[in-house]
Amino acid sequence: MYQKMITVKKLNIFEKYYGNEDGFFRFGKKKDQDALTEEEWYEIEELLRQVYLVHNDLASKELEAKLNENLNQKIGSKEAKQ
Repeated sequence: MYQKMITVKKLNIFEKYYGNEDGFFRFGKKKDQDALTEEEWYEIEELLRQVYLVHNDLASKELEAKLNENLNQKIGSKEAKQ
């Protein structure tokens, strides 16, 4: 199964809307909505939640390992991982 990658462009779009899904889906530009699917939006949100938990020592070792695996699978470039 082909899995779309989360790219710097997609992360920039997410950041452009301050992570506000309502603003993005209701008022976002069509070109932004075409570039970043709803599924990808929620994947970015989930990855950011996991990063927050790991960064603040609130996550189990299992979640930290899962996060690292997910980042390696879903993030398309070294720049996007930073």
